[in-house]
Amino acid sequence: MGIKALLFLIIISVLILLGLVTLQIIGIRAAMARLRDTASPPQKTWCSPGFQLAANPNDTTNSLNLAQPMIFDGTCELNYTVTFNSQGTGCITLNGDQPLWLKVTAYVMSFQLLLQVVDMYLLVKFQNSNSWARLRPVCTMVTGAIVWGVLTITAGVQTKDYPLVSGVVAIIAPGQPGCRIQLDSAGLRGEIIAWSDGVFSALTFAYFGPFGFD
Repeated sequence: MGIKALLFLIIISVLILLGLVTLQIIGIRAAMARLRDTASPPQKTWCSPGFQLAANPNDTTNSLNLAQPMIFDGTCELNYTVTFNSQGTGCITLNGDQPLWLKVTAYVMSFQLLLQVVDMYLLVKFQNSNSWARLRPVCTMVTGAIVWGVLTITAGVQTKDYPLVSGVVAIIAPGQPGCRIQLDSAGLRGEIIAWSDGVFSALTFAYFGPFGFD
């Protein structure tokens, strides 16, 4: 390998490393900033086509000015206001588990930054030896594989997650007789939609289309 090609690879590697570290630091700061924001705790939106039963059939604009359609869980102890969107579903807002994810993000990424320093030390220390430590950033690679595995398992578990107390839900809405529906967990399809919404929602029009999400 010529000196120019080697110099080019070194420059590219340094730029990629700096970019990765910068993104990690930004991620840690954003997670910590959101954790400190106790005035508006994170919430999550849970949607179902069944919630469209709460729509007032006499109100084609889905106006909620006169009365709010409500969803009650099977114990009738908790209730949620239904909002409608143009995607053919109704949605309720629940307390989210984002604080846990934010804490894990801050801790794990801080630990990964430490491991990257360890990898740099090992690569420099054993660069002229026959040790396995000179070949790859082993600590970072192993940690990355573990994180990937944990996220995969977590996603599988969340496909079976059901956020309400019971599967039987009562709907009380203006212009509609009282009814109840049987709900279940989102499954793989619902989980993929939820994760995609979380990742790509910032693209707004490009992701949700001309009708948006609301």
